[in-house]
Amino acid sequence: MPHYRFVEQPDSLAPSLTAYGRVGVDTEFMREKTYFAQLCLVQIATSKDIYCVDPLTDSSKKTFWQELLASDWVVHSARQDIEVVYQTAGSMPASIFDKSSTSSIKPSKCCPAVLMRPRSSLILSRPLSRASSTSISL
Repeated sequence: MPHYRFVEQPDSLAPSLTAYGRVGVDTEFMREKTYFAQLCLVQIATSKDIYCVDPLTDSSKKTFWQELLASDWVVHSARQDIEVVYQTAGSMPASIFDKSSTSSIKPSKCCPAVLMRPRSSLILSRPLSRASSTSISL
């Protein structure tokens, strides 16, 4: 059973992140009343622990971002997550595996605008757009 930890000092998590080559990442952000989204929470899953990191604290985050971005990320439909992380940290993860597209990409090989582009020409009708991929037969 994973341990859950709330992290208020992101840099304190950096030594733990170096032990993992691959992490699951999800973010929560707010877009109301702002031009750019404001990152409000970074959720990181490792093989042993789950971390909820507060990116709004006044404490240092430089080492945290360096270590997190050096890891291989496993995400699900992370177009907006990647956008807000890039706006916040000014850099991209080493590599990203997006479960929703079942493809792996190296962000260093392309610009952020390419990552924001839809990866498929498949267009679902509005009622199906929120359905899980397991319930849609293609």
